[in-house]
Amino acid sequence: MTIQTSRAGGVRIAPAQTILQGKGSQNCEDSSAKAEELMTTSDAVWGRNMWGTKRKLEALRKELEFVESGGYRLAMGWRTPLVFEDSPICPKPPCTACPHAQCALLDFVPEDHRSQIIPCRLIPLTETGENLHTLYNTASMEEIESVLREWLKKKIAVLEQVSRSEPIMSERKAG
Repeated sequence: MTIQTSRAGGVRIAPAQTILQGKGSQNCEDSSAKAEELMTTSDAVWGRNMWGTKRKLEALRKELEFVESGGYRLAMGWRTPLVFEDSPICPKPPCTACPHAQCALLDFVPEDHRSQIIPCRLIPLTETGENLHTLYNTASMEEIESVLREWLKKKIAVLEQVSRSEPIMSERKAG
């Protein structure tokens, strides 16, 4: 066993050389490599990380699959998993600070909150602007998963529509 800092800023006890994530143990290198697969080169457009639509879509689909398979209901030892922070789409290694420059979720965080310690907690998930920070204080995990599932489905639908129109926009620019 080893003591590690957690993504939430606390401390946790974990098996030596492994982190618990998803459906089993993975070593830190495997975890970073898998997160690296979802990363793209950031474009410095308007001073923020802009992921390509297809990569964001891929990340959100993977997140929805994780939610649907009960990924946030798997025990991580001393605490329940934290939404987004303990997700397989989170690119940052477990012992590092956030925000991570290659995070697919950073584009969904309101611009004035991107420099927060854990910006993904401030993504508006409902029409009324509820985010993980407020939901952690007012909702059960089942309610949070329901809100998250709906948000993911809406964002995926929007990105699929944008993805279908992107080739048309490229052809117009080229012509």
